[in-house]
Amino acid sequence: MLSVEERLHAIEEISVLKARYFRFADTQDWNALRDLFTPDATLFFPEGQEKPLPRDESIAHIKKVLAGVVSVHHGHMPEIELLSADHATGIWAMEDLVFFPPDRARETGVESVHGFGHYHEEYVRRNGRWSIHRLKLTRLRLERRSPAIAIS
Repeated sequence: MLSVEERLHAIEEISVLKARYFRFADTQDWNALRDLFTPDATLFFPEGQEKPLPRDESIAHIKKVLAGVVSVHHGHMPEIELLSADHATGIWAMEDLVFFPPDRARETGVESVHGFGHYHEEYVRRNGRWSIHRLKLTRLRLERRSPAIAIS
């Protein structure tokens, strides 16, 4: 049984882990993002994948999707449950904004997206360090904005 202090410390470490996830995705620090996950982690983004993918394949996919864009991710109201000293789950309310450069916006017909949903995650602590072991994003809403059309 974990003490209250141990529980609070673990929850804070997991919260910092998730904050780094958002920051590394937005700053496109792919190596640092990769290191937040266990080597055998899986990530699942249903709007762009049919099934969960291994860590390295997922990071490569994220890198491709976010190439040349500006993204802003926010995580809110974590529900972290410690299942043991080294295993936890969490649900994070999320909001993200993604702004595409003009050439890509013209090509895809999407200038920006604004999304809302939840991250459902599983965490493990190995060698005293918390990592994300499973990640699934569920969307409640995804708004797409088309580029403005010039009227002459």
